[in-house]
Amino acid sequence: MVLPTVVPQDKGKGKAIQQQGKAIQQEAGDVEKNRTRARIKKPTLAARSPFNERAVRLTAKANIVDRELYYWLPLRDDVVYKDSFKETLHGEFQSLAPFKRVSPAIVDTWSSYLNNMEQLKAPVSRLFFSTNPCKETIVDAPTEWNAKQKLDTFWTRLFGEALGMSILQWETFDMIFFPIWGAAQEYVICFDLPDGKMNIIDHSFPEPDASVEAKYGKTPFLLKKFFSEALTRCKVPKMAAQVRKCRTHVSPCRGETTTSLTREGSMSCVTWKLILEKVRKTGNVVSVRVELKASRCSASNMQGPS
Repeated sequence: MVLPTVVPQDKGKGKAIQQQGKAIQQEAGDVEKNRTRARIKKPTLAARSPFNERAVRLTAKANIVDRELYYWLPLRDDVVYKDSFKETLHGEFQSLAPFKRVSPAIVDTWSSYLNNMEQLKAPVSRLFFSTNPCKETIVDAPTEWNAKQKLDTFWTRLFGEALGMSILQWETFDMIFFPIWGAAQEYVICFDLPDGKMNIIDHSFPEPDASVEAKYGKTPFLLKKFFSEALTRCKVPKMAAQVRKCRTHVSPCRGETTTSLTREGSMSCVTWKLILEKVRKTGNVVSVRVELKASRCSASNMQGPS
């Protein structure tokens, strides 16, 4: 008995339907991809960094872009910043890398820059000294130096720096800043003469149970004594008396870092910059704490994991 052969209707129709479905999905994917490409706007050549454009082999011959970059790339001994008072090399700016101790030359550069900005204001009321007057006189002084040698060196450096900045009338200044850049700590001392305060602006962790002398030693009091004596030698007795009467006031910043020199050093210049910029704009020393609190997140990112 021969069974009848059953021929299915619409043979191969199922396979065609599957292929048609795949084509529709592929077309939809292409449309979505085109939409994504349309939303992404590539930056122009001027807005792109050549370093992120491609990886360059050291043995490859430099093209015109590479040669242009090398021409403008500053070397270690190239001058990056220069004014009538300060000249800073590229090698000094390399100390701003994370986990490196910031060079005092960077702090001196900021002081010089802000003094130049003060000259554009009327009247000039703030004065920013470099780290030089306090170096090896107020902090990290040689053990063989006596008090007279320290005072004479401090006054000579202070007077020379003031003379270089063409400071002839000390009475015009209401706030005088001294960066303390020692081997163990970095902070700022500001003499706020109208308010009668010697503000210690510090970004390290506060120690509630420690006194000023326990944390900072005799440095603030020695600076007050030397500065008042220097003003007396400059024949400004009224201002010297104001300095002697200044009350000590600690203004801890809320963007504190750890007391480790490697971590603290990487943030010291940023803190100094923020302090000076905030005070220059507002004239309020205490308000720097609010400004530095907002920078805490960016500071932790800059320092990296511990």
